[in-house]
Amino acid sequence: AREEYGASGWSEEGVARLEAIQLAASRFGYRLIRYRQRGSESDYVILTEQGSEGDAETGESERRYWGTYLFRPGRGGRYLLQAPRPLFEATSFEVAVHLFESLQGRWLSIGGTHPNANRDGSSDLIRARSPLHLFNLINQVVLREEGSAPLLVVQCRAYSPSGTAAQESSDLLVAFSDGVRSGDQLSAEGVALLSLLQEQGLEYRFVDGSEGSSGYEVGLIPQARYLDATLNKSFALLWLAPEARRGFRQQFANRSHEARMGALGVDSSHGDLLSELGEEPPIHLPAASGGLEQAVEILQESGDILPLYRLTRAQPQLRFTHLVDINTAQSYLLGREKGGRWFMVANLEPREAGTVVAWQEDGAVEPQIARFLATRSGLLLRRNRGEEE
Repeated sequence: AREEYGASGWSEEGVARLEAIQLAASRFGYRLIRYRQRGSESDYVILTEQGSEGDAETGESERRYWGTYLFRPGRGGRYLLQAPRPLFEATSFEVAVHLFESLQGRWLSIGGTHPNANRDGSSDLIRARSPLHLFNLINQVVLREEGSAPLLVVQCRAYSPSGTAAQESSDLLVAFSDGVRSGDQLSAEGVALLSLLQEQGLEYRFVDGSEGSSGYEVGLIPQARYLDATLNKSFALLWLAPEARRGFRQQFANRSHEARMGALGVDSSHGDLLSELGEEPPIHLPAASGGLEQAVEILQESGDILPLYRLTRAQPQLRFTHLVDINTAQSYLLGREKGGRWFMVANLEPREAGTVVAWQEDGAVEPQIARFLATRSGLLLRRNRGEEE
């Protein structure tokens, strides 16, 4: 059906084909959803399980927990992103979604079970003797249907720290199925992946059998074993450290943020940050904002609102709002002057408190905001001329 998607969306024939797929999926308790993301206006097709009530036609009431699958119609990056253990390995799901958007991947597969749910091990999607299930089937079909075109499967995983200096010196470990240990041996897709990680401030090291990386090889993971039957396909494992994953945690249910903002007299809401900021660049920091950066850093590090509280009371013309972005699921504090123009955005759960992205005077608006969001930096602002960075 993807050939029936163009610049204006789905053709009538494409819609008819999707309806046929939906009919077939419903017999297994699944449904097909056409989804358009707010803000970016990007289109997706989502294959997801019906609710617990099941399919009205078949009377199916028992959920299968086969996972959720997202497809990007039209053109996109040649990547299949996977999160086989989203329940067991915390935040691996959020990282996979983030990379799917950053790389403009074409496919995203999210497992639906805990690996220890079944005593026989059948619920573990990466078990060497894992039975054939939808997660593996979609992996095989995508690899097969792409023929000789290049494709990189990126599986997002999470590890607990071992205490070794080798692990503590990096945000993630990277393993490739062909044993590549340097960037000059990678495919174009692999080079783009590592470049993206660097751009977003994630330090990586290759799995090379050394201390701290031994045991994190691709090995006999079922999704990688099918590569032998394909052409120009490769597989990468990304193992993220706990501190690196912290900046990807969803903040929709973070009550502590709402409580602190309430104590500051700041309203909280959910929305699209890019739309909220608009197309205008930030104004220079108001003269009355002295001590703002330090107050925000203290808030990020310890949750202490007192310095920011003092600033808001001393300078009531500075107005703040709290927004949880519906696209990144991150929590932000927006600063505006009395006329409504914005001068600051702060991530309340950055990867590193106090990190500042200074506004570039000659840069376009949306790419700079997007870079701030992608890097999970602490603060985006436009410094006054002559200030040191």
